[in-house]
Amino acid sequence: MPSRRIALLLVLLIVVGALAGSWLYLDSMPVRAIEVLANGQLTIEVPIMTQFVLPAIVGQTSTWTNVSLSDMEPFTFHWSSVASDGSPVHIVLREIPNPYGFEAAGDDAFVYRELFVSSMGASVPESANVWTYTWQMDYVARRMAAHNGFFERTWVEILVRPPDSLIGGSYLLPHANVSVPGPDDLVLTGIVDSLTATGPWTYERKLPDFALPKSPFRHRVAPITFGIGAAGTVSASLESTFLWGPRGDYTATMSGSGNVGITITWYWDARFGSLYPVVGRPYGG
Repeated sequence: MPSRRIALLLVLLIVVGALAGSWLYLDSMPVRAIEVLANGQLTIEVPIMTQFVLPAIVGQTSTWTNVSLSDMEPFTFHWSSVASDGSPVHIVLREIPNPYGFEAAGDDAFVYRELFVSSMGASVPESANVWTYTWQMDYVARRMAAHNGFFERTWVEILVRPPDSLIGGSYLLPHANVSVPGPDDLVLTGIVDSLTATGPWTYERKLPDFALPKSPFRHRVAPITFGIGAAGTVSASLESTFLWGPRGDYTATMSGSGNVGITITWYWDARFGSLYPVVGRPYGG
């Protein structure tokens, strides 16, 4: 009897050892591509920043708003996506050199920054504009697989190439799924100015005058749908997050002559980080 129990125990140990060895072997296998599903190109118009010019008032002779961005103000983009066949999806930026400031940031994320100081100015009173880029990004869709022990999981990987060129411009709102901000888009900066004068006057506010929020500004680009061959389609949306850096600038000025007596309440456009002025009384007040 004892010898039989010992034999059974040895058999059990051998089986458990074999299973553990198989588990460790499978778990150590690298991620692999099972099949290429499709090749294609994404075309996305991506809003970067809004810009608002102070409204016309009696006696005003000029007004100007300028926005400047540099490599110290990166935008981080996050993909949210789903395949029509229910497969999990990850969109990955290829890590290749590019001349336009794109950097991979793991699955479903990448960073874009202006490599040189770029500026956008406007002088039409009360105009509301959005700065956008159109990105054309080649992609390869692949079915991927990996083991968690004995269990295999699969997903769709969209491998995206950074754009070979940038097409940018400034457009009057509404444009590219961006509208003039409403109450839900605005956050008080804490600055309310009183402008009172009887002769020549000037007014100016610059970004350093404002206490920057600690949380990033967020905006979601309009959803896009693209094909992935036999697996159907992917519906994806892209969300940007942004924080002002030390070289960024947002300046609003105006000047005039004559009697003036107004208040100017400043808000953050919480989607992009631009400054939105309201003359007269607080927005929604």
